[in-house]
Amino acid sequence: MRSRNLFAQSTHWLYQIIRRPLQFSTGLPISVVEWETNSTFDGYQVYDLLGLPAATEGWVSLYYQEEIPDEVVAYFEPFLKDAIVIGFEIPPYFVKICTQLGLPCISMMWDPIRFLDDIFFCFNTNHPEVFAALRPYQLSESLIYQTADLQRARFMRKNNPVDIEGVLVLGQTHIDRSLIKGNRLVSLHDFYPELQALTTKGNLWFKKHPFDLTYNAHQSTLEETGLKLMPHNYNTYDLFCTEQIKHVAAISSGAVLEAHYFDQSAQTFMDTYYQHYQDFSGHTDRYCVSVFSDFLHIDFWATILRPIHPSVRTLSERLPFKPNRMRHANCSYWGYEEPAREQLVLNYTR
Repeated sequence: MRSRNLFAQSTHWLYQIIRRPLQFSTGLPISVVEWETNSTFDGYQVYDLLGLPAATEGWVSLYYQEEIPDEVVAYFEPFLKDAIVIGFEIPPYFVKICTQLGLPCISMMWDPIRFLDDIFFCFNTNHPEVFAALRPYQLSESLIYQTADLQRARFMRKNNPVDIEGVLVLGQTHIDRSLIKGNRLVSLHDFYPELQALTTKGNLWFKKHPFDLTYNAHQSTLEETGLKLMPHNYNTYDLFCTEQIKHVAAISSGAVLEAHYFDQSAQTFMDTYYQHYQDFSGHTDRYCVSVFSDFLHIDFWATILRPIHPSVRTLSERLPFKPNRMRHANCSYWGYEEPAREQLVLNYTR
């Protein structure tokens, strides 16, 4: 129940972020469809039609499901009829449902790069023309490298010693879409050979995810794989900046992609489903276009929706850029040492 409430909250939160530019640019009515509140949609019925439990194991089995039964598609149809579907972290199976119904679908997800002047979204879509309209908004990797260099310069000025050396293994929450492989969730224990191979690079230091409340229950498993719990609450970006970290690894964490921009040797043990910062050739709904702050502006939505809704309106005025605007809107800084320390709600070290 709690996870459903969180998903519902995220849906209504995203609605508040983008509803004004969507309304102005398209003139279309906007409604929210989700399981938990203010909707007649019943997720239990979907799970019943699939023969899956309405629990974590059912969600895992469904997330990347290739074949969606016709009766499930038919259940969704009246809720989505003639719609442009925009949502927060839309799962692949739901994108397939939209495709089978002939509906354009746009998913907005937090981009894995979190150390710029603000956090931002990446977009994927099942519609090739919308994807083509999104591509010019792709954030340049050169700007990410430049910001990483500024982080490194800050670390040099701090002159805080790091008293560990070796390989940094990043933990993740025990339930996460990035851990789905087949019909189950994997853990570090599934990658014992990969961890053992890393010992040639030095000691293995484990940095637990701050939202992972299950670490103590799995501590013996982690010790069997040779991982040493990091002794201090180091900031992840500080660790990326030091030459004492020889390699960064995780099962499938976005932080591994971040490490790349700090010129760190890095790897994931499992291929990531979503493809970020690619040299795009063609289109697939696995490709993500990273959009820094343009999604707050009316002209952005007019541009990307014009291929499917030609009668759009534009507005040249834009909200002026303000650092940390989306961090404030999300009440979360995700380990970033923001300078103003205003309205800090979830301040923790990654």
